[in-house]
Amino acid sequence: MAALLISFGAPHHSQNAAAAALQLAQQGDLSQATAFIRGLKLNDNLPQLIIRTALQSPTIDDYESLHGGTPVFNALNAGAEAAVAKYGGQWTENLAKASAAHFTTTELASLLADGQASPQKEKFERKKPDVGNAMRDLSTDLLSEATSDAVTHVVESFQKN
Repeated sequence: MAALLISFGAPHHSQNAAAAALQLAQQGDLSQATAFIRGLKLNDNLPQLIIRTALQSPTIDDYESLHGGTPVFNALNAGAEAAVAKYGGQWTENLAKASAAHFTTTELASLLADGQASPQKEKFERKKPDVGNAMRDLSTDLLSEATSDAVTHVVESFQKN
């Protein structure tokens, strides 16, 4: 269960219901949802998403051609780490909001405490696409900003040389 990667490409289902659930989650206490996200390390996918997105950038392609893949990838990793330090808290909060929109605090506590043995595991699996859609709605701009920061880090690191 800790290997959940929120999919940014999942199709939308019932956008109105999802929007209403997100609005309620944003108004509520997110402490249990945040503990759930951190406890299962569901927020650990941000660096990989930043790198994967950055690797699609023409700028990164150009710098790899000019400077080689390894130095560029090392700079990109450093840029992703810096972006995670800057945006990771908001990423975690957005994941908590997306989760809280689809699970009660009791369900989240069970998933955290019992893991694979949780009676909520089936619901968790069933709701992954909905949580992913909610996360995409909350975090597309954040991922773009984090990726831009990481790519900028690459550019600036080679301008220093």
